[in-house]
Amino acid sequence: MNTFLKKRFVACFLHLLYYIAESKSPLTIEVVVSASVTLRFSGSCDGAVEWKYRQIMAQQQLLPPTLVAHLDQGTGRLTPGEGFKGRVELGHRDLDLKITSVVYNDNGWYECYCNSTQHPRDVVLVVMASIEKAAHVGENVTFTCHGSTGKQTPDSEVHFYWEKDGQTVLNVTAGHFVVDHEFKDRASVSLDGYRRGDLSLTLTDVRLSDKGKYQCSFITATDRRRQRGHPDSWDLTVTPKAKEKQSEEAGTLSIYIGIRPLSSELREDLFLPQA
Repeated sequence: MNTFLKKRFVACFLHLLYYIAESKSPLTIEVVVSASVTLRFSGSCDGAVEWKYRQIMAQQQLLPPTLVAHLDQGTGRLTPGEGFKGRVELGHRDLDLKITSVVYNDNGWYECYCNSTQHPRDVVLVVMASIEKAAHVGENVTFTCHGSTGKQTPDSEVHFYWEKDGQTVLNVTAGHFVVDHEFKDRASVSLDGYRRGDLSLTLTDVRLSDKGKYQCSFITATDRRRQRGHPDSWDLTVTPKAKEKQSEEAGTLSIYIGIRPLSSELREDLFLPQA
């Protein structure tokens, strides 16, 4: 086999491995409790369609699948499984499934079947519990977040991230801080805190524009995967600063009307008949 054919063979083989890995690896989707999410399964199916769910236990063990929903394409009837009644509907594409009012126990591994044949791409749904926090303009707030990090991690291997509504607030990459301009000189975290497993973010001089959902994640030296911190997210609401009540002293105006007694002559003139 000449060099050109060898290169083509290696390229095709690597492409095949990539395709197999991509088709078997699940798609991870994150969603917050009470929100809606669409599980996308591209393709088409001429027969019965079923979506199934597997709960993920410790050490990534999967429990046997249970029914999420069954679609009879002949009648167009969608039958939800136990625990999903009133919360599932069809998505815009053929095999997409929309879950509304997500609950925390929707966490898990989702599979799609066409005529009992499993679709090649599964979905892992990660449900995050959001904690509400309120602040007035000008106040300081701290979003607590914790993770299992190394106690002796050098600064050069410290990696953790804070985002608001999917946009960067503050990143620590290899011990170096990158802060979005909207949060410059207002957002802070601690490298020593990271070594204690404390990834908390402090935000000073809160603004109305700071309203939103804050999430933290981190990477450890032993496991290079990006992991979620706990709690999963914070939902910040910001209200204008309460105005201080000003006491106003109301002035009292007193009007005194003096009445001078009429003279006897004037009294007589007033009561004399007119000629």
